[in-house]
Order: sequence, then structure tokens, then C-alpha cells
Amino acid sequence: MIVVAVIFLSSLIILVRLGRPTLSALALIGAWTLAVTVASLRFGVVTYFPAR
Repeated sequence: MIVVAVIFLSSLIILVRLGRPTLSALALIGAWTLAVTVASLRFGVVTYFPAR
């Protein structure tokens, strides 16, 4: 899991240095959405109230 995170973060840095910040932002948002979705599917959503 750590290897995947290192590869992902290094690719984001490379995209920003190449002058493609929009593509790197989309990749970051997509990875965050995937991580949150997988976490909520695995551990479940126990309430419908927003977090405090």
C-alpha cells in the first residue's frame, strides 16, 4: 500500500512539473474519492447524520 502511495504522489509531482496541474488535480480528486468510497464500503456508514 505504501508503494502505491509513493508511486501516485511521485506521478502527481511529475505532472505538476511538466505543467499539467489540471490533470494532476483530477487524479488527486479521483484517488481521494476512490479511497473514501472503499473505506466507507469496508467499514460501513453507521449513521446518516453529518460528522461533528
